[in-house]
Amino acid sequence: KIAEIEKAVLDYVYLNPKIAQDADFYEWRFNSHEFLSRANIPKLHEYAIVFGNKSLLKRLEKILALIEKDTHHVDLASN
Repeated sequence: KIAEIEKAVLDYVYLNPKIAQDADFYEWRFNSHEFLSRANIPKLHEYAIVFGNKSLLKRLEKILALIEKDTHHVDLASN
């Protein structure tokens, strides 16, 4: 079975605790639009809570904020 997108992202962030800065996120070459169109954000939060790791939750919130910022920036650039 292939992991759900939410679980795969959380596993990656959990296993790479040094991902904490904006530059770390941008090095992923992450497709924010694709992620937001496929991921279930409430499910992502639920899964993150199950990890029971405050640092993971904090980094996830930062990543989600960067995704929103990146998506907004791309939307503005395309108009």
